[in-house]
Amino acid sequence: GREVFVAHRTTLSIHPALCHWLNRYVVATDAPCSPSQLARVARRVPFGLARTGTTCAAGSGDFAIAFSTVRQMGLPDTDDVLDELFTATVEAVEEAILNALLQAHTVTGKDGNTLYGFPVERLAVLW
Repeated sequence: GREVFVAHRTTLSIHPALCHWLNRYVVATDAPCSPSQLARVARRVPFGLARTGTTCAAGSGDFAIAFSTVRQMGLPDTDDVLDELFTATVEAVEEAILNALLQAHTVTGKDGNTLYGFPVERLAVLW
């Protein structure tokens, strides 16, 4: 992950981990969130996936968790503060997915099976 959000000395990072067709998303923040606030943050992950064109299918097995690295609990339950954190979560998920696509390299495995990396040079044409 990489820092994508700074507000009141708060940062948020996300890192997607792929394992077969099971996608796990871990959101880490140093915002002093309560457990219920962290659950709400984790529920924003699918919105970031949707921004990349991803759809959820039956049996996809995607799940997200969120945790805080500080012991102090509970951001103020004001819409402004939580909305910034929710927006940062959505943007971080989108960026993590795009970074993963752009970092993929073409590889050839057993029996000549080849998985092709995203052709970065074509990105300018698509955008």
